[in-house]
Amino acid sequence: MFNLNQRFRTVRVRAITAIEQEALTVLYLPIIGRDAFSIYMALYYQLPSSSPQIRHADLFDQLAIDQAKFKAAREKLEALGLLQTYQQDLQAGTQWVYKVFMPEVPQTFLAEPLLASLLAHYLGDGAYAEIVSRYTASNVEIAGENITKSFFEVIGTNSFEHITTSISENAYQEKAIINFHVKADQQIDLTLLTNLLQNNGVTKADLLKNTNELQLLKQLYALSDLELARNIQSTLQADAKININALQSKLANDFSQTQLPKKTDSVKKVPVKLEQKNNQPLTAEQSLLKAIKDLSPLQFLAKLRKQKNGFVTDAEQKTITKLVKEQYLPTEVLNVAIYQLAAREDRASLSQALLQAIVNDWRQVGITDAKAAFTYLNKRNTHKGADTQKSNRGRKGYTSRSAIVKETRPDWEKQTVAPVASNELSAAQSALAALNAKIKAEKEQNNG
Repeated sequence: MFNLNQRFRTVRVRAITAIEQEALTVLYLPIIGRDAFSIYMALYYQLPSSSPQIRHADLFDQLAIDQAKFKAAREKLEALGLLQTYQQDLQAGTQWVYKVFMPEVPQTFLAEPLLASLLAHYLGDGAYAEIVSRYTASNVEIAGENITKSFFEVIGTNSFEHITTSISENAYQEKAIINFHVKADQQIDLTLLTNLLQNNGVTKADLLKNTNELQLLKQLYALSDLELARNIQSTLQADAKININALQSKLANDFSQTQLPKKTDSVKKVPVKLEQKNNQPLTAEQSLLKAIKDLSPLQFLAKLRKQKNGFVTDAEQKTITKLVKEQYLPTEVLNVAIYQLAAREDRASLSQALLQAIVNDWRQVGITDAKAAFTYLNKRNTHKGADTQKSNRGRKGYTSRSAIVKETRPDWEKQTVAPVASNELSAAQSALAALNAKIKAEKEQNNG
């Protein structure tokens, strides 16, 4: 429980630069507000100490704020990556540590869509346009001929003939190559990530080393570069190294939390129809194809499950992550396989063995896009339609067990025969004997 007499200390990553101070004043202040700005500056300029020395009551008196305002302002700083808060519960009582981070430089801040749109919301379009023009580099045309010498023209090339490329640099460059297909709009911006994480001590070499895993997680969970950076920050190791295992666990847990039922889920919502550029609503097939092509496999399966009040299991998350990483099939083809099993065949869960069997089948056939996958499925179901009806299973699709053919018994086996009375039986026997005698007499007459 927080109280005013609890003490705190401040840790700061490094000294703030002039351009960062300007960014804090011009770009961050309109978003975080006066109280958060004052708290940031007060914490930044606290004298470093190895143990908490300052009471919160003294800080509140200095800034003329109360506990509620302090908590709200502190959370804004945390949300924008300017502050991390640590609560230490000891036998002597609770104490606090505030770790202060540097703001982004203006160019990096404005390059991030989420931060830029947030600033535009608070400033308005006119003031925001002035800010952008202020920090956007303009190419000034200079009259005359550019006769500037290049580096090698001045230094020469002879001095560099025996210099080899750094081994570590080569290793990082090789690991930075993405081993699976990624859409252009989903590529990681390493320059932006480096700028976002430099205040946390993350090096570009570490980012290059983990590019494959980071790209996979960004694609799986549909993250922006800013969201990816925030998650990396919250899972860094003590030595500022990227912790991929912790990052993957956090994203998986966050994804599971988003699927928990909310109070608003019980309220029926009017479905929103997607529209094309000509304002014509998309057909059901077009909407399905758009979702298959735009969504990651985890997002797509989550939407299918949500329609039936279900959720994606942990085992399904691991299976889909493995298949996306292996990249035996494009993402949209994998989404068709998920649609076949989860929607058409109405399976409550997707097993790894079954998904791998489908992926193996489709890879051998050479399916490379969603339309080809649907065409293959329709042909397959048509060819197996007769066999499916004979097996009386009522389902056309993939199965993980061999089909059991059940023999169809004739209808007359189910008919019942009423018992015959004794007098009726005697009369029938007499009639049958007379008929046999007549047939025998006719045969003898014909032979005679």
